[in-house]
Amino acid sequence: MNEILLDLQKRLGLVAIIASNLVPFYGVFYWGWDIFSVFFLYWAENVIIGFYVMLMMLFFGAGKGFWALMESISGIGFFIVHYGLFCMVHVAILTELFGRQYVSGHNFQPFDLI
Repeated sequence: MNEILLDLQKRLGLVAIIASNLVPFYGVFYWGWDIFSVFFLYWAENVIIGFYVMLMMLFFGAGKGFWALMESISGIGFFIVHYGLFCMVHVAILTELFGRQYVSGHNFQPFDLI
């Protein structure tokens, strides 16, 4: 029975990966997305994954007791600072290289944030 469930889980994972990668493909060919739109989609996916990593850190610490929860919370603070800086620089570089036409009228300079 466990082998059937593992096989089903692998197949569902494969279907989810294929379906999620068809979204940018569909966006480029049918919605007219440019390269910045695709890169921004992957950047947003990166931010969502970071949020779920924080949740996993919190729940892992909560299941181990009070002091482990406190360690997880301090680890989450460390993660927010470093991952937030990474995401900020990442989106600044993407905007500078590929998205200048979207921010040119707003007097926005992404590297002024750093």
